[in-house]
Amino acid sequence: MSRNKLLLIVTGLLCNLGALLLVAWVGFRKSPVDVTSRTVISIQLGQECVQKGIQLREWAKDGATEATNVAASECRVVRSPPGQRSFMYFIIDPQFKLAALMDVLVTVEYFDDGPGEFRLNYDAVVLPENKRSGYETAADRQKCLGSQRWQKAHFIAHDAQFKNSQNGGADFRLEVRMPVLYVRRVTVERLSERP
Repeated sequence: MSRNKLLLIVTGLLCNLGALLLVAWVGFRKSPVDVTSRTVISIQLGQECVQKGIQLREWAKDGATEATNVAASECRVVRSPPGQRSFMYFIIDPQFKLAALMDVLVTVEYFDDGPGEFRLNYDAVVLPENKRSGYETAADRQKCLGSQRWQKAHFIAHDAQFKNSQNGGADFRLEVRMPVLYVRRVTVERLSERP
């Protein structure tokens, strides 16, 4: 093989390699999610969490989760020791926090594994007293019966402030009052805001 042919082959291979690297970089780079104009943010939970404005915050003391798969869905599970509560903590992207106070709808997709309940605790201002509460509890509680199906729970967080006042700098958490809770998706939708 002549030297010119070898040079052409090597040059072609290097060009192809460069093109492949460029395509891989464009395809796999993680661009920041702009949530300033969004009214809905979410997180898909699993081995690799897909964060679109919400981040899962692991907290070893009472909020450690594990990746698992239930009923053909990737998810995360939090386990409560007998007679105790456990929590699943979340942080909201600062760009979503446009107003001083917001009313938001938090939707939790969970697997109804067994009897028990879970609640939403969130960072808020309690009106009309105008007192801060890092762990205000939403009025609704989700009762679980053990239907062995994926379900949705809806909580309204009134006067949410989301100032990262909870453990690990979290903005809200699921308070689990049952042995296990499997969660595959959490969404937060802005309903109203006040300056």
